[in-house]
Amino acid sequence: MKIHRAYRYELDPNTEQRILLAKHAGAARFAYNWGLARWIEIYEKEGRTTNAIELHRELNRLKKTDFPWMYEVSKWAPQEALRDLEKAFQNFFRGRKTGRKVGHPKFRRKHDRRDSFRLDNSSRTIRLLLDGEDRRHRGKTRHIVLPRIGAVRLKEKPVRRKKNGAAKTYLPQGRILHATVSREADRWFVSLTVEEEIPDPLPPAGPRAGIDAGLQSFTTQVDETGAIRKTDAPRPLRRALKRLRRLQRKLSRRGVRDEKGRLIERTKNYEKTRLEIARLHRRIRNIRLDFLHKLTTELVRTHPVIAIEDLDVRNLLKTGDLPGTSPTSAGAPSGRSSKRKPSFEACGS
Repeated sequence: MKIHRAYRYELDPNTEQRILLAKHAGAARFAYNWGLARWIEIYEKEGRTTNAIELHRELNRLKKTDFPWMYEVSKWAPQEALRDLEKAFQNFFRGRKTGRKVGHPKFRRKHDRRDSFRLDNSSRTIRLLLDGEDRRHRGKTRHIVLPRIGAVRLKEKPVRRKKNGAAKTYLPQGRILHATVSREADRWFVSLTVEEEIPDPLPPAGPRAGIDAGLQSFTTQVDETGAIRKTDAPRPLRRALKRLRRLQRKLSRRGVRDEKGRLIERTKNYEKTRLEIARLHRRIRNIRLDFLHKLTTELVRTHPVIAIEDLDVRNLLKTGDLPGTSPTSAGAPSGRSSKRKPSFEACGS
């Protein structure tokens, strides 16, 4: 069977490459905002919608005269951003038809979201360098080649050897479809979406189980033997709340502000404090993801059938009877992760 699997690596770019990565993220954000403004303008003036192809053609015509700086980045960054915009509008209109609450696409601000951009690999330029024999990048043994950016060093080795000599590889085994580069605080990551062929998964040995999501306990698991097991999630936000409040107060005093305390100019000390807060939020997120991945991996390896309650925890939070048990535990329930993992785990990944 064919699957799409993601391989995520942390990048170790030099100063020049960091500037190029930031330029690509900025170009993608600009293209998204420009496309959103044009979409709204076309709808208000002509009463029709547009699409990513039409917007991309118009943007290409304006590059030479209005946006010559866009030639410094790969063509894929703005093009994929416009595709994301089209998909956002499709989700918005589909939600209105089905009664599902989906917000209207919003403009992206530079400091309000995680920087990211996507590069397509239809030209087969994205590749991993491991043997040092690439004719364009001689001697590169731990790098990934990205369009317009070049060979960027990976912070971790895709091939790791254990003490007993066995090698554990974390390499794509199929065709790379595209690469998504993102920044979390001051660290850059690349996620490769790969189309792979894997054998049909075999169900693991063990009893069938049902999972009930709750607030006081993250999950309550009951298998067909009658065994009941409750799993408590870590609460990283609760533990980091004191430091987070202190840093937020510190940030409110940084920068050049007017009489009402509104930020006018970002100073170096402001950016340092903002980076501290971003690092703390990244740590909280990583703790939550680590717990979710370990829990879902254990579930799919020990139970052939898993029934998960279709429950929206946000409705429980509206009752207000359990203060402090809000999503500070581990984020969303583990249903989505449990659905996509069985085929991977059955193949020994």
